[in-house]
Amino acid sequence: MTEDTKVPFFEVRDGVKVIVRPMTGDEARVIFPYRPLSKTVESNFGGDQDYDDICMLINRIAMRCKMCQAPTKKEHLENGTCPDCDGRSERSGTDPHKRS
Repeated sequence: MTEDTKVPFFEVRDGVKVIVRPMTGDEARVIFPYRPLSKTVESNFGGDQDYDDICMLINRIAMRCKMCQAPTKKEHLENGTCPDCDGRSERSGTDPHKRS
């Protein structure tokens, strides 16, 4: 598959970008540049200064988003998808596609 024929990761629905196909962690880092640059925390909806992502996954407090693979607290997942991927972040006023 050439660069010209690649299927985009997102489409605009109701004015927000919604992820429409799964991606790797590296691809998610490019799509969502506002996420923390940390080895222990991959998104704003996973670990924090007290519990890193691995700890949350082991203790079943978090699951990986089915689209971007970022560890996300179960309370933030809807149908297995994190707020960045299904557009909830953008609807709440945060643009996950721009570096803050």
